Amino acid sequence: MKRFDIVTEADARVLEYGSTIALSAGGHITPLALDTLRQRRVTVVRDAADQDSAALAPVAADPNLGKLGGRITDAMTGPTTRRLQDGSTVYRGAVAAGQIARESGVKEGRPIRVLPFGYVAHDEAADPAAPLDVALTVGPDGIVRQLTVTWGAGASPWSYSVTYSELGTTPAPVAPAAARPLRGTLRAGGRG
Repeated sequence: MKRFDIVTEADARVLEYGSTIALSAGGHITPLALDTLRQRRVTVVRDAADQDSAALAPVAADPNLGKLGGRITDAMTGPTTRRLQDGSTVYRGAVAAGQIARESGVKEGRPIRVLPFGYVAHDEAADPAAPLDVALTVGPDGIVRQLTVTWGAGASPWSYSVTYSELGTTPAPVAPAAARPLRGTLRAGGRG
């Protein structure tokens, strides 16, 4: 029986229909992998020490962050997981640069790829097939907390990280008391 710390869609696609796999204590199954396991009728046996049923849940509870977390973890090769003291889980593995730097454009006549934090991908990361080292930290609430991408060696190593904190705690914006609807201003030809 194959044993996994994390099951990605790529892992699930190569499992035999009706087979059984073991999920280690604290292990996780990505959202797309969970769908594929169900379609293939694969039985998942969790270690007895793993009483956390959330281990089978999608990577993130928020639909938008879930897409980010699921897309990244499903694209990982050689994935590992590590549980932190605060209950967060760090997913680490190699991900093709094109899965991270999905936006492309042209700068000074040269094609570029843009990382999700707004920086231009340099050196290896400019090649969409190049493997990048990715660490994705998901909080105990299932929300992505940090994304770190590293590549390069020697004289040109790169590491970018974005940290999400206090999500959902910012109060909603409030319009000033004297504000007028923008629609009326636009209809008046931009004259207030």
